[in-house]
Amino acid sequence: MKGEAQVIERLNEALFLELGAVNQY
Repeated sequence: MKGEAQVIERLNEALFLELGAVNQY
């Protein structure tokens, strides 16, 4: 299940980046 954990980490990172971009507006 290590691969799944990596996918979740990637998704969390993408979410943070999206939230950061939204907060800039």
